[in-house]
Amino acid sequence: MKHVQRLAALLMVALVLSACAAAAPPSGAASETTTVKRGTLRVTVSSSGTVQPVQSADLTFGATGTIEKVLVTEGQVVKRGQELAALDPRDLDQQVVQMEANLQTAEARLEQSRSGNATEQDLASQQAALKSAQAQLDKARTGNATAADIAAAEASVRNAQAGLTRARTGNITPADIANAEAGVRAAEAALQRAKTGNVTAADIANAEAGVRAAEASLAAAQRGPTPDQVSAAQARLTQAQQTYQKTAAAASANKTSAQQSMEQAADSVRLAQEAYSSAFWDNQQAESGVDPRTGDRFVTEGSEDVAKQQYAEALRQAEIQLRQAESRLEQAKVSYETAKQQEITDITSAQATVDDAQTQLDELLKGPKDTTVAQAQAQVDQARAQLQKLKQGGSAADVASAQAQVDQARAQLQKLRQGGTAADIAAARAQVDQAAAQLQKLRQGGSASDIASAQAQVDQAQAQFEKLSAGSSESDISIAEAGLSQARAQLQSAKLSRDKAVLKAPFDGVVTGVNVDIGDSATSAGTSGAPITIVDDSKLHLDVNVSERDVAQLRKGQSAQVVIDALGTDVITGTLSYVAPAATVVQNVTTYLVRIDLPKQNEAIRVGMNASVEIATLEKDDALIIPASAVRSEGSKRFVRIKQ
Repeated sequence: MKHVQRLAALLMVALVLSACAAAAPPSGAASETTTVKRGTLRVTVSSSGTVQPVQSADLTFGATGTIEKVLVTEGQVVKRGQELAALDPRDLDQQVVQMEANLQTAEARLEQSRSGNATEQDLASQQAALKSAQAQLDKARTGNATAADIAAAEASVRNAQAGLTRARTGNITPADIANAEAGVRAAEAALQRAKTGNVTAADIANAEAGVRAAEASLAAAQRGPTPDQVSAAQARLTQAQQTYQKTAAAASANKTSAQQSMEQAADSVRLAQEAYSSAFWDNQQAESGVDPRTGDRFVTEGSEDVAKQQYAEALRQAEIQLRQAESRLEQAKVSYETAKQQEITDITSAQATVDDAQTQLDELLKGPKDTTVAQAQAQVDQARAQLQKLKQGGSAADVASAQAQVDQARAQLQKLRQGGTAADIAAARAQVDQAAAQLQKLRQGGSASDIASAQAQVDQAQAQFEKLSAGSSESDISIAEAGLSQARAQLQSAKLSRDKAVLKAPFDGVVTGVNVDIGDSATSAGTSGAPITIVDDSKLHLDVNVSERDVAQLRKGQSAQVVIDALGTDVITGTLSYVAPAATVVQNVTTYLVRIDLPKQNEAIRVGMNASVEIATLEKDDALIIPASAVRSEGSKRFVRIKQ
């Protein structure tokens, strides 16, 4: 609020009093009178704002991870550079190690590029390839034939001629004919066995034994179960029933134990809830300045701060114990449900075993089964049929197949005795011609195309050797240098991320907020609310907004009268330290930011407290003070009437 208009009116009154001193009021007009006083006139600019610190910071981690350490609590005074909280560094350390290894690899690649990518082994290998290609070229120029090649070709001609000689005589030796005669004899013996069914006395004896065994099984099936079988089935049923009783008792005991554990865990949760409730209300009283033990307010500020920290820590511990008790209760519930389900499963399995044993006993007591007797009878019939088949001898098909084998063996023997065929002789002659042509080719030397192909191989090997000897190109070195720069940048980034895993105080101040606990997850973008907030309250100031009409009257260094709402009507004298050069427009309302520095004389002043301020822009001592209602207007003149 300002009083410029009232001051202007009063000053005008002081100037025109003498001019109007002789003026008389109109006759018959009633008027009120007042006494003119002298005093000090003040023009002020009023506004309000909140107490602000010299600086504050919402601190967030510059890396992602799990919080390992929280080293401060709310209200704690810290120094610049002091560690406040830290993430688990193991993953970040591993990233740094990996980036260091990548840097070493990049340095090695650059060194290799500068000195040439080829190793001594590569050069030696390529030089050997060049010599081999040169040798192949020399062979191509001479027909690619050595004395050994020609000798081998001559031997091939001789072998082919010998093969032709054998073809003309059928290529048959006495041993070949003897083998063929033995094959005929073996086929004739097989024919004889086929005619008799290839059955021996032992085969018939085995078949007769099979018939007797099948008849014995049929007799046993017709008699039904023996007393021993019934007794064994009854014993299995008794054992299954006893197992069922033991299983049911054990499962019930496990379930009862799990239920008792769950009830004990529930009692622990109730006790933890009561302890948490007590700690919560004690902390509430301490935060409001009341000692929970006495119900009275704390005597000193120091004892109050210590007590607040103690009750806050007690509340935190009570909350942790409550969460642990709740977790144990949940685990006990799961164990109880598991025991219940296991009881159902075990009893069901044991009952199934009892039912199976009972079914087996019932089946035995029913006597012989028609299906079992029928199956045994079928086995007897099958054994008798097999015996009859063996006694009958070989089938016509078996005899015919054996006769065909005899005919084939006799024909092969006849063919061998006749000698080589015209086709065999022609094939052997072709082998002789081919071997002779190959020998002639080797003696003539290499063709022009063979020499050209070998020369191309030499040129290619020479070019590859020269390339390896020349080393890397400029582009290869540039790529390796870029890779090294990238590896260095990645290592620097990994180290920076590791450094940002520790929150440090950027300045001396007081911790005003701790919004994380050990084990919480943190991201580089921060959580919902900064993990830690810190303010520097060594200097306090008040930021207020003034209208565009008032800002022209304000200057740095002017005094301001400040009243903190929470501290009563005591006036604190501040000093204007900043007047914004540019306006702020909000909803078409133009204002200017003005900052007022506050003296650090009252420890009760807190950041965020509301305050009102008045800034005196003009003072006039020994001025005539007249109410504005006494001022009259006549045209552009302003005056008052004086009572004679």
